[in-house]
Amino acid sequence: MNTRDLQYFASLYERRKFTIVAKIYEVSEPAISQAIKRLEDSFGVQLVIRDRVHHSIHITRAGTLLYHQAQSILNNIDVARQEVREADQEKIRFGLPPFLGTAYLPQITRQLSKHQLLNQLAISDAGSADQLSKIRAGELDIALIGSSNLILDHQLTVQHLGSRPFVIVVNAQSELAQLKRVHFADLAQFKFINLGDGFAHPSAFREFERHCNTYPKIIFHSPSVEWVKNMVRQNLGISFLCDAAVRDNDTSLQKIQLLDGLPVSFNISLVTRSNYLFTKNERLLYDIIANMKI
Repeated sequence: MNTRDLQYFASLYERRKFTIVAKIYEVSEPAISQAIKRLEDSFGVQLVIRDRVHHSIHITRAGTLLYHQAQSILNNIDVARQEVREADQEKIRFGLPPFLGTAYLPQITRQLSKHQLLNQLAISDAGSADQLSKIRAGELDIALIGSSNLILDHQLTVQHLGSRPFVIVVNAQSELAQLKRVHFADLAQFKFINLGDGFAHPSAFREFERHCNTYPKIIFHSPSVEWVKNMVRQNLGISFLCDAAVRDNDTSLQKIQLLDGLPVSFNISLVTRSNYLFTKNERLLYDIIANMKI
């Protein structure tokens, strides 16, 4: 069994046409058929049934089981290629969402500088959801991740560092700023400026919507926390953010606590792949971050 045969089979499972798979990989249809035959001989079962009358195929139960296993195998091979290719690099591929960097990196900057780690960081500054995808794909090796739920994934090693509440953020001069606490349902008529799906915030916001049966209008999904805060400063709307996204000394914005008692928090975790082998400096970086105060 070779990985190319698995790739052909996975593609056939998804597209159900030998002609399409052959075109994608720029090989002949008989080459695809031979690959499927090799897999069937290797496992001793039939994976694909061809209906020549209707020019269609049927994937057997064994074929479906193999497809799901093949997805995992092929992904692991892609990750292995990434890791081996980068094995001799000096840079540390580190995922750090912008506002987590702003909120927490200053407390460890002196340590990073002392150990000469700052110039070794190759930082990816996408949102947490995107960082998590990059960790799984082998594009990053360590990431500081924010999530609305605890991360449970046997392929990942996750160290939960702490949690912060979600809050409503408003212009400090607005009428809402006079409130210290509010129920989510009372915000139904307000316009929201929220972060996009590359971040952890949208899933938490949807949980509040469902729990409170309240669906405010979202006028803009932003790719940047700073964009969100600047638009709120201009009083163009209000926002739903982790409280760490707004510094206490930012007098232009006001944070309002939510009273709904929903067990949804912004969980901050340090994430790597379960089988990843740290370099000396990566281990040092991991240990420094793991001891941050959240």
